[in-house]
Amino acid sequence: MAHRWTVSSVYCPYRRLLQFPGHGGNEDIDELNNPADPAGTPLTNPMFQSIDLPTQHAQMLNLLHEERLALLDGEVSHARALLEQLRELQEMHIEDEESGLIPYLPESARWHARVYLAEHRKLSAMLDELRLALKPLPARVPDGTTRLALLDIHAPFRHVLEHHFEREEKGLFLEVQR
Repeated sequence: MAHRWTVSSVYCPYRRLLQFPGHGGNEDIDELNNPADPAGTPLTNPMFQSIDLPTQHAQMLNLLHEERLALLDGEVSHARALLEQLRELQEMHIEDEESGLIPYLPESARWHARVYLAEHRKLSAMLDELRLALKPLPARVPDGTTRLALLDIHAPFRHVLEHHFEREEKGLFLEVQR
């Protein structure tokens, strides 16, 4: 089965978009609720075919990038709004993966399902901590030292997020297709 890969415009150079054959999203709602092949792979499951997980990765990284730029400018109010958007997208993304992809991960996979699930919990907790750190601050922070400190506390989350996405793109996304 041939797969088509395209390069994304997101600022992370390793990012790729995986396009699944038959991806159209025009399935009848009954087919979504009762896939013809419930024990099949995500490639045969219409519910999964309508989910574009690599694009969600790019969107989350771009939101984080925009949020960090807002902090660099001292615009805490805008950064809070961007983190809220990121939280909503991350929750949806985790739900999509945990219901539409991880159940199809073979036992022989390089990383077991529990690794992805644990990383999801860790990323959710880390994002909550970032949101809490911004909560008590005024809408605008003019002090450069404070802005730098805010950017510094984002480094671990960004690091874990990027590595998690890379693990999924090089492991999970490919292994469920075998």
